[in-house]
Amino acid sequence: MEWSNDNAPSLVASLSHATLSAIDGDVLTVAVRYKMHADKINQPTNQVRIETVLSDVLRAPVKIVAKVVKEPVDEDESVDLDQIFEFED
Repeated sequence: MEWSNDNAPSLVASLSHATLSAIDGDVLTVAVRYKMHADKINQPTNQVRIETVLSDVLRAPVKIVAKVVKEPVDEDESVDLDQIFEFED
């Protein structure tokens, strides 16, 4: 699946503000600082799109959940999601 900024600009923006904060089995939790980003990522249609790409990249089924955090995630322990998704301009 290819991503296009033209098709989902607000989802792309929300993902650019997300960092991987936890892995529990097949559930990946990403941290965002604002509820609007978590809401966008947690929309069922968007979850399916994200999970499809991540499952293809990781070669394993995964689920994604976004949670709002007040404190920034430690940069040394975070994963930049832009490195996983290849966004087309």
